[in-house]
Amino acid sequence: MKIFFHNLKEKRTSAVFSILFGFSFTTLIYLTFLQRNYFSKTYLAFSVFIFMITTFLSFLFTENLLIRNYKKTSRTTIINIFISSFVLSLLILVNVNIKPAYFLLPETSLSIQTYSRNQENKPNSIKVNYIKNSLGYIHYSKLSYQADWQSLDNLIIIFPSKEYKITWNGHVGDLLIINFEPTEDDFYVDIKINDEINSFDLHSENSSDEISFIREYTIPLINKIPFILAFLFISTNLFLAFFLSQQFFNIKPSSIKEKEESGLFYILPLIFTCTLSLFIFYPGIMTNDSLGQWQQALTGNYVNWHPLMHTLLISLLINIWYSPAVLAITQIALLVIVYFVAIKIFIEYKVNRLVIWLVTLLFAFWPLTPLMAITLWKDVLYSISLLGFFLILIKIALTRGQWITESANWLFLVLVSLLTGFFRQNGIVVSVTILLFLPFIYKSARKKLVYALMIFSISSVIIAWPINNFLTNQDSDNSGQLSIILLPHIAAHIDNGTPLGKDETEYLNRLMPLDEWKYDCCYIGNISYSKLFNRNLYLNNFPVNLKLAASLFIKDPLVDIRHQFCASEMVWNFLNNKCAQKSTHGFRNISPGNETWIVPNPFGLKEASLIPKAVTPVISRLIPFGIFSNQLIPLLRPAFYSLLSIILIIATSIRQRNKYLLSTLLLLLSQLIPLLLINFAPSFRYQFGTCLIGIICIGIYFLPANHNE
Repeated sequence: MKIFFHNLKEKRTSAVFSILFGFSFTTLIYLTFLQRNYFSKTYLAFSVFIFMITTFLSFLFTENLLIRNYKKTSRTTIINIFISSFVLSLLILVNVNIKPAYFLLPETSLSIQTYSRNQENKPNSIKVNYIKNSLGYIHYSKLSYQADWQSLDNLIIIFPSKEYKITWNGHVGDLLIINFEPTEDDFYVDIKINDEINSFDLHSENSSDEISFIREYTIPLINKIPFILAFLFISTNLFLAFFLSQQFFNIKPSSIKEKEESGLFYILPLIFTCTLSLFIFYPGIMTNDSLGQWQQALTGNYVNWHPLMHTLLISLLINIWYSPAVLAITQIALLVIVYFVAIKIFIEYKVNRLVIWLVTLLFAFWPLTPLMAITLWKDVLYSISLLGFFLILIKIALTRGQWITESANWLFLVLVSLLTGFFRQNGIVVSVTILLFLPFIYKSARKKLVYALMIFSISSVIIAWPINNFLTNQDSDNSGQLSIILLPHIAAHIDNGTPLGKDETEYLNRLMPLDEWKYDCCYIGNISYSKLFNRNLYLNNFPVNLKLAASLFIKDPLVDIRHQFCASEMVWNFLNNKCAQKSTHGFRNISPGNETWIVPNPFGLKEASLIPKAVTPVISRLIPFGIFSNQLIPLLRPAFYSLLSIILIIATSIRQRNKYLLSTLLLLLSQLIPLLLINFAPSFRYQFGTCLIGIICIGIYFLPANHNE
C-alpha cells in the first residue's frame, strides 16, 4: 500500500511538472508566433493542441528518464546543477528577443481624420497604404469608417465628405505606423491616440514619396514577465535534464593505442589553411596598430600603449628577416604547436578519431582562424597563449593535479602565465587569478603551484618592470589608456543630460563643443578621433578626467550601468546585437581588383600576394559570414563560444565526475569579466581566444568518462 501511494505521489508530481512545462512551452509559442491584432479561434485551438502534446511528451520524459536520474543523484549535486542551469538560462535569456504579452496592455483608441484648410482644394480621394503595429498589419476590415471608402489591393481609399474618419481600438504594442499616399494640395490629417492629437501635412512635392506617421512606445516590464518566466522554466529544466543525464551517458573510448598514433596528421589541415591564407594575403595583414608597433621596433622609441614585450618580439624577429611574413609565420607556428597539444590530449584520453577529425576541420576551416593567424595584432599571440593556458588547466584537471607535480611541468604553467600577461594588458588579470586560486583547488600539488606563483611574480618584476622603465619613453603618458576607458562614460552622461558644474562644462567645451559630442555606446572612436576633439588635452589630464567621471557617476550611476551593459554586449550577446563588431579583419579595401591589406606606410611594406588570382574569390567567400560588414553571423560571435564552453565544461565535469574541470572556468571568467566591466570598443580580436577555446571544448566534451578512475 505504501509503495502504491508513493508511486501515486510521484506520478502526481510528474503530472504537475508536465502541466507547467506544457503551459510554459505553449506560452512561448503563443507569444512568439501566434499573437495577432484579432482573436482567432484557430490559433486558440492550435495552442490547446500544443499544450496537450507537450504535456504528454513531458510526462513520458519525466517518468522514464528525469525522475530516474534524479533519484540516483546526490542532493548537493542536484543543487549545483540547478544553480548552473538557472544561471545559463539567464545568459541565454539576455540573447533572446523577449515578446511581451500584448493582450495584457491597455487598449489604445486610434482615430484618423483628414481635413483641408482650403475647402476648394479638397482631393478626390485619400489613400491609406497601411496601418501597422507590433503585431503586424491591421486589416482594413477591422477598422471603423465614417466616410465613403473602398479597398483596393488592401489600400484604404477614402472619398472625403462632411465626415471622413477612421477609428480602431486595440493593443498597439511598442510600434505604430500609419502610411499615406501624398496629396497634390495641402491636405492635413489628425491622428488621435487616446487623448493625444498629432497633425501633419499630406502634401509632398514628390508624388512618389510615402508619408508615414511613426510612434514608438516602451513596453512595461510586467508585460514581459509571462515570456521571461516561461522561458526560464523551460530552459532551466532542459539544462537540468541534460546535465543529470550526463552522469549516465557513456562515451566509448577509441580502440587505437596512444603509441600507435603520433597525431601529426591532425595538424596538416591547420597548416594548409593558414599557409594558404599567408600566400594569398602575403606578407601578412597590417593595420595602423601593427604599423605603430613596427615603427617602435625600428626606431627603439618604445611606448607602452601596446604591450612592450610584444613589440620587443617584433624587433627581434624583423632583425632576422625584415618582412611582416616572419611575424605571420611565427603566429602560424605557435598556433599549430598549441593545437598539437590539444590533439595529444585527445589521443591520450582516447577521444574517438572521428570527433578529433571533426574538431580539427572546424578549427582549421573556421573562417576567422586562417585570417587572424596572419593578421599582425598583439591579440593573436595573446589568444594563442590563452588557448595554451586553457589546455594546461585541462591537463591538470584531468589528472586531478598530478600532472603539475611531475618533473618540471609547473614551469610550463609559468611560461603560459607570463606570455598571457605580457601580450595583452588584461592578460595579467587572467594569469594572476589562475595562479592565486590553483593552490587552493589542488591541495596535493600546492607546493609546485606556489612555486609557479612565486616564479611568475619574480619574473614579472625582474623582466617587466626594468624593461618598462628603461626602454619605454618616459615622456609618454601611459595614463592615456585609462582616460580612453573613461571617455564613453563621460559621453554617455553628456548625452543623457546629466547636470554639469561650471568648471566641468568649461573643460568639456575645451575638449569639444558640447553640442558636437555624438555619443554611441558601441564605439567611442567617433569622439576620440574626431577632428574637433582635443585628444592630446584629454589624454594628458587623467586626474581631471577621473574626477569628472566620478562626479558624473555619483550624480546618476544608472547612466554608467546602461552604457556598460550596451558596450559589453560582445561578451554576453550573440543574437540581435545592437553593436557591430570591430576588428574582425584588417583589410583596408575589399573592392574586387582593388584589395589592400597593408596600410600605406614609409617602411616599404606593401601587398605582394603570391597567388593574386585567389584574392578576390577568397574575399567573396568570406563576405557571407559578415566578416567585412562587422556583422558576424551568430555562430562566429564570441559570446556564442563563451556560452558553449561553459555548457560543455560543466557537462564534461559531471560525466567525468571530476569537479576539477570546473577550475578551467576561472580562465574564461577572468577573461570575460574585465571586458564586461571595462570595454570601450566591441572588438572581435579581444575575444578571438575564447572562440578557439570554444571549438576545443567540443572535443573535450567527448572525452570518455572516468578515464582516471
